[in-house]
Amino acid sequence: MSSALSGFATPAVSSPAPSQARPWPIFLRCALFVFVLFLVCPIRYFNLEPSIDNTWVYLLNYAAAHGISGVIWTTGPLAFLSFPQDIGDNLNRGLTFQLCAWLVLAAVFADLFFLAGYRLRNLAAFTAFFALSTPLYWFNYTGLENLIVASVLILLISARWRGGNGRYVAALLLTGFVPLIKLPAVIVAGGAVAGYLAEALYRRRPGAARDLALALAVPSLLYLSALRILLHSVGAVGQYLHGSFDTAANYSVAMAVRGDPMEFAAVAEIMAWMAVLLYFAGKANHPLVRFTIALLAIPLCLNFKHSFVRQDIHVINFFCFAALALAFIALMMSIERPRVGAVGLILLAYGIIWIEYNVEHFANIDPLRQATAVTPFRFASHALWFKDVRPILRAETEASFGPGTRFEPEIVAAIGKSPVAALGTVFNAAQLDGLNLQLYPVIKRDGAYTPYLDNLNAAWIRDRGPRYLIADWESIDQRQLWAETPAMWLEIYRWYDTRLLARRSLLLERRAAPRFQSLQVESRFDARPAEGFAIPDSDSAVFWSMNCRMTAAGAVEKLLFRIPEVLMTVDGNAPQRVIPEVLASPVMGNFLPENLREMADLFTPGASAHTVKKFAFGGPGIGAYAATCPVEFWTTR
Repeated sequence: MSSALSGFATPAVSSPAPSQARPWPIFLRCALFVFVLFLVCPIRYFNLEPSIDNTWVYLLNYAAAHGISGVIWTTGPLAFLSFPQDIGDNLNRGLTFQLCAWLVLAAVFADLFFLAGYRLRNLAAFTAFFALSTPLYWFNYTGLENLIVASVLILLISARWRGGNGRYVAALLLTGFVPLIKLPAVIVAGGAVAGYLAEALYRRRPGAARDLALALAVPSLLYLSALRILLHSVGAVGQYLHGSFDTAANYSVAMAVRGDPMEFAAVAEIMAWMAVLLYFAGKANHPLVRFTIALLAIPLCLNFKHSFVRQDIHVINFFCFAALALAFIALMMSIERPRVGAVGLILLAYGIIWIEYNVEHFANIDPLRQATAVTPFRFASHALWFKDVRPILRAETEASFGPGTRFEPEIVAAIGKSPVAALGTVFNAAQLDGLNLQLYPVIKRDGAYTPYLDNLNAAWIRDRGPRYLIADWESIDQRQLWAETPAMWLEIYRWYDTRLLARRSLLLERRAAPRFQSLQVESRFDARPAEGFAIPDSDSAVFWSMNCRMTAAGAVEKLLFRIPEVLMTVDGNAPQRVIPEVLASPVMGNFLPENLREMADLFTPGASAHTVKKFAFGGPGIGAYAATCPVEFWTTR
């Protein structure tokens, strides 16, 4: 990493000659390094708590502890190591892995602070901005993938201005490793590598073609080889990749949430300050502007989309990645005395926005603890005395699960040690209740938001469904429960009966034979979703499917930003959200339940079922789809 440090492109940021070095600057350099070393500390561990996000964290830990590989989520197969829970040996493995990751990060930042030759004032400015990016490394249980992306960018910057093939190869290796933690992160890291190569090809740098070949080969070979080892078979790798890319591809439709429009004004303000800093940087070094735009354009755009597709607390991703971008510009630019004030003013202006959206906007001071290294130091210090970690996690778990957060005793007693799968949004109480939990391929039902993913879970229910299923009436984003994953619910309806209805949960038990063998098409017609369609009267279940194609404008909107929610109204009742793509699978029609009691009746042989007559569609996202869609009615046989 420290080899080939010739060909400095920016003499203004080169380090002083050894004869000019004084103890005080060296001490400050070391102090900044130690501070940053704690900022990037990836050591963390989590208790159980009854929440949606903690449930998927639990399921990934549960899968790893029970040797279940190839489960599909928005993360990679090694993600559980970055947020281990005290399940099986996960805590030991997670902390060991995190310590190794910390050593790799320490090597990257040691190269930055001591070997790459950056001036102390550049490192000081970099550290100030970098500290404001730290909530990015603690967001929503994930974070290590963002630390790896930051390391890739640092290595590419040093490789560009300081030289060294080792730095470039290290960046490629980290790019190939990051999707094992979180797949979308490889697009950000890969976008930075693409920008680095584009700028190198533009200036016709010798060896650019070789670097391009390495970029195509090294990350892909590392990632695919690791997947083959972790998932044990080529077929499992293919299913995992297909499922993971499906998850990423339809995120802009399934998970879109609108937020405060003023947040876009804050984005514009941040981009303006970034442009001002880049202007000052370019006055002394014109190629720096070109390189910065090439390197950061794709990562900034992707982080913007990730933040504003689901415009809630997720906006933290952009506001903190912007700090990282400012840190890189400050690292590369020439900070002479006349520019110190300008850099400080931009730091102050950005800091005000940062406080608003990371502290005041989210009503807690956790970001301040993270930016001052208090939180990472606390996690690291507890991990050094490993015996202290487990009692802390047990106490926090017990405090988190209050009355009404666990499965009803009668449900737990009925299940005993029999295999059971859970269909809700929050069900990590299964660990406390000692249930023999079984995992379907897409580990949470609400994450199966494409036809392929829905059918993976449906096939699992059909072929490998456990004796019991636990259902409730909770959904995310006010989705219509049955229409959320219709193929899966179809197989549940075929194979399960009601065993027990409790206050919050419904226990279903597998039948000896399916309720019906298959569905057959009764009629086909075109319908305008906004006008809706009526369900024909029938004493038996009638299903419907609707295959709405996205318009060209909608496809562009989905690619570049997000598709707002599409809503379904049943018999004029309150509209509920649906994902149009999955409605191509048959959805329950005339007997569609509207609450847990009606669902229990539907799964009870001989009981009278609630009936509905008409479905209609609307919402702000309906314009992204064709005005007329083919509809089919299906009946059982």
